Amino acid sequence: MNKETTLPTLWTSAKLVDISHINMGQSPPSSTYNTQQIGLPFFQGKTEFGSFYPNINKYCSEPLKIAEKDNILISVRAPIGPTNIAPEKSCIGRGLASINGYGGIPNRFILYYLRYIEKDLVNLGTGSTFQAISKKNLEDLLVVVPPLSEQHEIVEKIEELFNELDLAEKMFLKIQKKIKIYKQVILRTAFNGELTQKERDASLSTSAFDYLTEIAKNRKDKYDQAQKTGKKLKKDFDFEFDYNPNISRWAIAKLDKLISINARVGWKGLKKEEYTKEGPLFLSVHCLNYGKYVEFKDAYNITEKRYEESPEIKLAVNDVLLCKDGAGIGKIGIVKQLNEKATINSSLAIIRGKEAFLPDYLYYLFLGPQLQALVNERISGSAIPHLFQKDIREFRLNVPPPEEQQQIIHEIEYRFTIAEKLEEIILLNQKRISTFRKKILQNAFSGQLITSDPNGESAELLLQKIALEKTEYFKKQKLIEKQKPVKRKIMVEKKTIIEILKSSQSPISAEEVWLQSEHKDKIENFYAALKLIQNDIIAVKKGSQSLLSLKHENR
Repeated sequence: MNKETTLPTLWTSAKLVDISHINMGQSPPSSTYNTQQIGLPFFQGKTEFGSFYPNINKYCSEPLKIAEKDNILISVRAPIGPTNIAPEKSCIGRGLASINGYGGIPNRFILYYLRYIEKDLVNLGTGSTFQAISKKNLEDLLVVVPPLSEQHEIVEKIEELFNELDLAEKMFLKIQKKIKIYKQVILRTAFNGELTQKERDASLSTSAFDYLTEIAKNRKDKYDQAQKTGKKLKKDFDFEFDYNPNISRWAIAKLDKLISINARVGWKGLKKEEYTKEGPLFLSVHCLNYGKYVEFKDAYNITEKRYEESPEIKLAVNDVLLCKDGAGIGKIGIVKQLNEKATINSSLAIIRGKEAFLPDYLYYLFLGPQLQALVNERISGSAIPHLFQKDIREFRLNVPPPEEQQQIIHEIEYRFTIAEKLEEIILLNQKRISTFRKKILQNAFSGQLITSDPNGESAELLLQKIALEKTEYFKKQKLIEKQKPVKRKIMVEKKTIIEILKSSQSPISAEEVWLQSEHKDKIENFYAALKLIQNDIIAVKKGSQSLLSLKHENR
């Protein structure tokens, strides 16, 4: 598992247990968790980790296992390997273990080594449902051990080089944000007429108002003809539009009836078990993760029968796909190649521009600020964000004539191409930074990052000192345990809610009543008991707390 390399003369290797104390976490009862900063910060796993220190989201009033300040925290289950550092004395759950070096070994030296071999740690995991690494496997983990002075020097050198890479990474992130803003500025100026103003002033093309008027007339003629022959058609000629008072030769129109929007109505009973190895493609939001064009490599397959049951969502070239639900809400893609039959799942909608819009213009329109503002509104306003078709149909927007739509597409793509080339360069450099980090760690733990002193104290001598230190430490721990007074169990009287409220001279918080009551270990029982006596108590809301007291006649 460890990286095979020839170590410098004074270096050695040892088991992790020989150079550090390993403390496996244990989750305390859920009744001891809180967000009121009562007790110690409580960490459960990798989801709370930051780049170095975890985020404190909850506390524990009765910790079972404790990590001291600056101990290493390592995720030992689902996933195995990620590391952080305890920002202060903390409670750790069973998803973590804490590690503390003996003999003055800097914890950050161990931390960086664990990060160096993080991918290898996964291979030590056991379990079918949740992979976890045992304490025994952690203890037996081989770690390179340089002399103590070199350990400090290695940590210092790693952090010096990593800080330089951090600065470069921050710079690239800033540029990426600016590129995103630049793209939105381009789209905004495109759809308010600024991007093509010079071309428009020199153009003699038909105005958008006249063009929409012609569309309405043709649709009305078609509708009237159908009426005469008894054929039923939906009214689609009465769409709303007007002259644009601010942009010459543009119109203002509502999208309703100028575009079509179709989506899968529910799943029609379709289950994942029905996916097939062959047949029409079945697209999800994952197909919108590759830029402008829809990719089909992440699509599933379904039967011909399932494909045929929803004709309105059979994909066609130039369809614009919009994710209307869930985490990917607002993602856009356009179908430019379609080599086989395909349809969509219920998270997507198909948008077609009919006569009024060029498909690529419609794609950029939905990528622009107007729709994205609606997306952000839906994300912040709902636990399960969703875009309704009526939201889109009600959009009122500036509409240029077809010739200018084509010019707008050209201008956007010219500028986007430059921006995307810059994004590619940034992405390449970010990958290089990641490679540099790995190379720095590789050099650090193979003895190539610093120059070793051949006349220094050997790591073997350090291990001997640690062994003596551990022996003395465990002797002291045994003595301390023997000298501890025997704890006598104090029988705590279990009180009912009524008894607690009777003994209180003033209203008391519901949380305090719960913690004092016979239902301390099961909050569900507390609420059930509270419901039974609701006619005998008064509950007053004060800020985020509920204050409880008995009605006067019950005192």
